[in-house]
This record gives sequence, structure tokens and C-alpha cells, in this order.
Amino acid sequence: GPDLDSGPLDVGAGSLTGGTERTASGWFEVTAAMVSATLGTALFTGRGENRLAFRHSSLAAYLAVYHLREHQVPHRQLATLFLVAGDDATTSIPVPLRETAAWLVALDPAHADWLASADPESLAAHSAVVDSAAMKALLVRGLLDRAPQLELSGASARRARWQVAYPGLADQLAAVLAEVPGGEPQDWPTQARVRLAVRLAREAAAPDLAEPLLELAEHDGWSPYTRQLAART
Repeated sequence: GPDLDSGPLDVGAGSLTGGTERTASGWFEVTAAMVSATLGTALFTGRGENRLAFRHSSLAAYLAVYHLREHQVPHRQLATLFLVAGDDATTSIPVPLRETAAWLVALDPAHADWLASADPESLAAHSAVVDSAAMKALLVRGLLDRAPQLELSGASARRARWQVAYPGLADQLAAVLAEVPGGEPQDWPTQARVRLAVRLAREAAAPDLAEPLLELAEHDGWSPYTRQLAART
């Protein structure tokens, strides 16, 4: 439609023409016909008169990360883009960029481990796209490190979308469950780590964890809440 009718977040189709883009087979010129053909594919859907948008946010997130990788955006700029200012304990990924950050971790795990350490909870919500075992191990470690905050906020109980299972998860959680054989510790951080490890054990679905979980459930040195949590798991 007319440019005067466009909104502040609209990108005019005409502004996308010109210049060149690169594919695996080489460079090509971006023409108006090519832009029109692309907007007519199933990637996009209608959003009102003369307006299109990505059919699913995952498509936009994936293509954004592909663009960032192609242009080799340096770490400093990526950190400025993906992280809200704060200290090591409060830095977070803005909600609109969380799925994009998960794709960055999935497509370039060797250069995106800093994101898993900075805000593991946000990435865990989109962990279905992450298929690297090493990155999932890093995510779980980050979640366990933030267990005191996650348990107090109730975020650990809202983990329906967390998909952090990987072949070594059972061993990683067993090590946490074995840290306090004498009963519930007095300090909250350790209590929270064990509770979160028990919750994550459901993701592992590993028979090897049955014995330590049963031992915790039967140990009268632990609180009834934690023992019930272990028994249900």
C-alpha cells in the first residue's frame, strides 16, 4: 500500500529491493519480482490490508540468527543486542528475543555459550530447538546455579516447556543429589539446588536416578515437601 499508510514497525516492500544477497551458490541481485515472489510464499501470512508478517515467530527468529552468522557480528555487539543491562545475577534476555537467542545457541553453540550462562531460564523455555548435548549440559548447570532464585520465584515449577534432556543429564543430576547425604542442609542455595535437581530428574527419565531419589524420599532429615517431591518424581 501507500507509504503514508505504513505503521512505525512496517517495512515497505519497495525498500527491500536493490543491492545483493548471497547464497551457497553465489551472489544475486534483489529485484522487485523476487521480493514479491518471496512474500507470496507460505513463510508469510496476512496481517490486515496490504500488510504481511511471518506466519510463525520461529521463522523470523531463525532467519535473524542466520543473518547474524552470515555477517559474523562480533561478540560485543551480540551481547549488547541480546542482554538487558545488569550484573551477573540480573542480566536477562528480553522476551521478544528469547527464541532468537535459542536459535543462536542452536546454530552456533561454539560461540554462544555466554548466552547460556547469562540467562539459562530464558533459553530453557525454547530449548526444544537446541540439539547440542554440550549446550544442554551448560543450560542445566546454569539453571542449577540459579536454583535459589528459580525456586523462590516459582519458575522451576513452570518448566513445562523446558526440554533439557540429553545423554549425560542423569549423571549431572546424580552428582547434585549426592552432595548432601546427611540430610537437608541449613543454607538455602544448597536446598534449592537439590530441589531443582529433583524436578529436572523427570526430564532425564533415567532408571539410575531412582535409587538416590528414593533415598531422599525416605530420609527423615529432609523436609516433607522435598521428600514428597522426590517420591512423586
